[in-house]
Amino acid sequence: MKEIRLIALDLDNTTLDGEGRLTLRTRRAIERALSSGIEVVVASGRSRLSLPEEVVSVAGLRYAITSNGAAVYDLQTGEALHRLVLSSAAVEALLEQVDPALELQVFIDGQGFASAQYLRDPSQYAPTTAIRWDYLKRTRRPVEDIRRFVWENRGRVDMFDVVLPDPDRRETLIRQLRDRILDIYVTTSAQYLVEVVHPDCGKRAGLRWLGERLGISAGQTAAFGDAENDRDMIEYAGLGCAVANAEPQVRAAADWVVPSHREDGVAWAIETILAKQGVP
Repeated sequence: MKEIRLIALDLDNTTLDGEGRLTLRTRRAIERALSSGIEVVVASGRSRLSLPEEVVSVAGLRYAITSNGAAVYDLQTGEALHRLVLSSAAVEALLEQVDPALELQVFIDGQGFASAQYLRDPSQYAPTTAIRWDYLKRTRRPVEDIRRFVWENRGRVDMFDVVLPDPDRRETLIRQLRDRILDIYVTTSAQYLVEVVHPDCGKRAGLRWLGERLGISAGQTAAFGDAENDRDMIEYAGLGCAVANAEPQVRAAADWVVPSHREDGVAWAIETILAKQGVP
């Protein structure tokens, strides 16, 4: 195992447990890594204002790659160090291509927005757990007409999400958007979601940008994830890690498959890295 100087962590279904929480063991492992001089960074599909307080409050945690690489934040100052928005033309094309019957979510300056009707009962539009419903209510601002809102803010959108009622439609929509709109990066973090950002985004791009800023190479980086939106950064990192519950193509791309998010797999892996690097 190469010397690791930076650890990039996806959150949902990777670092967070089955209840969407940061366990005490994982918090302690992250704190140990930080105190040893390793830079630990969030690398999430979540927007800045959707990040859990229990994560961003970890002492020493400074950087977050958010919205699938659309923005990199300094958590200590709140400053967006790097940010890319979708072009107005790309957002107009997305509104044209996406079925009006489908629900949308958009993110502007790290804040999520969704239709008021959707937020009243998300389970009517896609399978939704109680944990997910609570998360949406806490992190999304309701707007009455989401498509009109997107149109009026089309030059400011960090990320454009499409909510799908049927996971079988996901790959078809991804192919459609990639084939018909050139100026976008399309990915997915869940069966019922398609996520679109600027073409120069993706977690890999965000991680590369931050690594160059910090003087840390890909070979000195470990990246952890579970979903398709994590695969490019797992392939980029010198030590690409997938949790055991990751999608098959993500596990196949990884150098190391660690225990699942329900088994504190990230904590176990960080502890192993620290032990191999002689950190007490």
